[in-house]
Amino acid sequence: MTVELHMSELPFERRIDLWMLDVLHRQPSSFLQVLRSLPGVFPSAALASLRRLHRADRLNAPTLRLLEYQARSEYGPIEVDLTLPPPHPLNYEWRFTHESAQFMISEAKRRSGVHGQILMLGTPGVARSALKVRPGQGLTFLGEDNHVTRLLEAENNSVGSPITLHRCGASLPAGFADTVLLDPPWYTDFVEKMLRTAAFACRSDGVVLFSLAPVGTNRSAYKHRADVFSLAESYGLQLESINEAALAYETPYFEANALRAAGLGAPAVWRRADFATFRKSSGVVERTDTSSTSQSQWIDLQVGRMRVFVRRSVGATVGASAALRPLLDGDILPTVSRHDPRREGADLWTSGNRIFKCSRPDLVIAAASLTLDEIIARGSSGPSTTLLSEIDATVRLKYKLQELATREAAEERGLILGEETWIEKSTFQHSPNTSMGTAGG
Repeated sequence: MTVELHMSELPFERRIDLWMLDVLHRQPSSFLQVLRSLPGVFPSAALASLRRLHRADRLNAPTLRLLEYQARSEYGPIEVDLTLPPPHPLNYEWRFTHESAQFMISEAKRRSGVHGQILMLGTPGVARSALKVRPGQGLTFLGEDNHVTRLLEAENNSVGSPITLHRCGASLPAGFADTVLLDPPWYTDFVEKMLRTAAFACRSDGVVLFSLAPVGTNRSAYKHRADVFSLAESYGLQLESINEAALAYETPYFEANALRAAGLGAPAVWRRADFATFRKSSGVVERTDTSSTSQSQWIDLQVGRMRVFVRRSVGATVGASAALRPLLDGDILPTVSRHDPRREGADLWTSGNRIFKCSRPDLVIAAASLTLDEIIARGSSGPSTTLLSEIDATVRLKYKLQELATREAAEERGLILGEETWIEKSTFQHSPNTSMGTAGG
């Protein structure tokens, strides 16, 4: 405990350097092994640490060059369930590996007993695994009202509905669950709402199994963990144990693109979470609102496999240009952190982490939702104020969205295969400083 308190008071870069020295002392065989040995440090921050240690004569040049090369050239292959829509960065969705999903289900079964009730919060990948293995216990899933949940609903219905599925906003019964599986975004405002829901639904002496951000996730990780423990206690949840780095995530396609935009490779299964167990000791938690907070400002659309989020708050200006305007070189945001200020300028966001400015979200929605024939028919049968230029702009947007969807599908397929050429390198205009910041958190 003394060491942790001391580490939490150090500057973030100093903490990473100390963790890195400890890892290097164990002589890791690759940059990927370095990442997996660190407590959740983002790849660009890990690489920056290696360079600092070299400048301080703590790391020799040949080792640095080898690790730098590996950091730039590591490509998948990643495991992707192509029957599910891809995760979108605005949902903050990282999906567990198959092994970790199975581990979560097994732990929930063990904790709940043969006839127990299991609630899954923010875990669509675990719900999908549960559909395949049919654990036997009563299963309930609460998820976002989006394409992923709707697909899970369809599959669940096709196999006899072994899972009770609810969308965010549904009213859950108090204290019905023996075990709650919770994988929230690693931001305290999300945790507060989701942990409160978990505590409300969990019976007295039941358990909440929680994916906890490791201490190296970002510079505020120690404070975030303290906030989690404090919130849990206020909801009558007592911490029983923490199993460090016990849960593994597949690298989502949007994060792979962010890493490539930062001049790095896209390593598979580098991100870990600590596995925390809380027990519901006592106390009554008031009924809580289960509505979503992650995408209230966005409309979730799908073009082919690509998911497209369009900002609701952007007003349509008749006569304004409907073109998708670039916000940065290469269009791909080189971070996955919600604190990146460039996020605020985005009106359209793809599941490949591409962001654009657009003054006509209404036309983007029409382009994504309608066929070409429907777009043309809409113009010919619409009011006289419907401008031919708007019909033309909508058609152009549809072709642009289809082009992006084709590109992103090809990129994702290449990443699954672990091909070094999985993405057009000309897409990225990498500057020397891009990879030096912390892209995570």
